[in-house]
Amino acid sequence: MPEISIIIPCYNMEKWLDACFKSIENQTCQNFEVIFVNDGSTDKTLEMLKEFCKKSENRFFIDKQNGGVSSARNIGILKARGKYVYFADADDLFGQNLVEILYENRDKADCLVFSSHWVKENFKFSKVKPAKFKEGTKELDKDRILSLLYSGRLGYTLWNKMFRMDIIKKFENFPNVMNEKSSYGEDLEFNTKYMEKSESVYIIDAKLYYYRRRKGSGVRSKFNEKKLSVFNGIDYADGLNEEVYKQAKKYVRGQRAISSLEMLLKIWKTDYKNKQSIRKLCLDYCENCKFVRTGKLYPWYMRVGIPAVKPFVRLKYSKYLR
Repeated sequence: MPEISIIIPCYNMEKWLDACFKSIENQTCQNFEVIFVNDGSTDKTLEMLKEFCKKSENRFFIDKQNGGVSSARNIGILKARGKYVYFADADDLFGQNLVEILYENRDKADCLVFSSHWVKENFKFSKVKPAKFKEGTKELDKDRILSLLYSGRLGYTLWNKMFRMDIIKKFENFPNVMNEKSSYGEDLEFNTKYMEKSESVYIIDAKLYYYRRRKGSGVRSKFNEKKLSVFNGIDYADGLNEEVYKQAKKYVRGQRAISSLEMLLKIWKTDYKNKQSIRKLCLDYCENCKFVRTGKLYPWYMRVGIPAVKPFVRLKYSKYLR
């Protein structure tokens, strides 16, 4: 029985799958299964998955109607047999020793987190360091863990973490643990709920994953109202016990300011005119940017830059604040 289940949603990924397949085949440790979920692709994705999966008994594919990345991950979780779950994207690549290092450290904490990774953009690699941790850093305090998550120190993504299946099964709506109504920020929402149920995280100082930033991806796409689902996770975190998460709540509110500013900047050059939504974004940013300024876990440029644009936001959206 494989120890680790790797779940990879796929929607029209034919251009990227060969590279993904190769990085899976080149793993130095093979004690894992990989579950591809074809989410209603209209290109050759399904044909490629069928061909790749027939080469190994630990490769599977599921074909479903299009329902979004969260629904694809939920189906993958239902199929998974491993004690540990790792989520990846089909247009990215695995470092050759990714599974080996995850396997060697699998029992050290409820969640394994990579402290650094690489970004591939325009076929060139550039290093990204979201935080500096000593190798083997282990965090046990729940308030501290959530503070690290909401300050960005642990990353907001799923692909720089490995999760325990027994903790995932504690979610009230298992196996539908990913919010299928969220189309942006669903990673942060899942991470928040998982960390709430966890007692520890373990930091691995290694570059294990190659994330490809590309045009058309969810992160780089233009504003639409569905992007406001980014606040689902923030709202959930804001409702957690104030006594347990006293410091973390400040970073949750800081993230509300950051996400509000992000949405306002995306709206800036559009014809979006929902007065109620824009007003709320403005107020949430203006009222909470002080938590970014005082949050010591944030990098200095965020502590300076995020609050500094407040006068420009108030000027630009003044008619919504009257």
